[in-house]
Amino acid sequence: MVEFAMVLPLLLGLTMGMIQYGVIYNTALAVTNISREGARGAAVDILDQTPDAQGNGKKKGRQRVKARMERATKGTQIKASDLVIDVTPDPEQNEAVTANGDVTVTVTYPMKKKLFLPSKFFGITIFAENFTAQTTMRVE
Repeated sequence: MVEFAMVLPLLLGLTMGMIQYGVIYNTALAVTNISREGARGAAVDILDQTPDAQGNGKKKGRQRVKARMERATKGTQIKASDLVIDVTPDPEQNEAVTANGDVTVTVTYPMKKKLFLPSKFFGITIFAENFTAQTTMRVE
């Protein structure tokens, strides 16, 4: 009994650490996939400047990119509203988007929503509180 009582906290700590790492790894893969989907959507749709019913031509391509990324969150434990998305160059900010140029999509997710263990232990960061995935693709 005494030996079990001495070993139990170590085993529980290792088990919880492995479970936490699995949750973080799964979330990181999902965010990376969302970033790839956004970059692919930007590569094929961001040059579409056709005005919509309200006359918003520059926003139409970016709205499609965001919609594609929201569809990529389906089936995951990630809410699209939690993602911080940055597309460069950004046509909404009048940055030049050219065919055969590069478009970069950066997605940041607050990983602290997935942490059930402390992210710091004795002042040492064990788990990052934010995860960022960045994907660059050529505009078609």
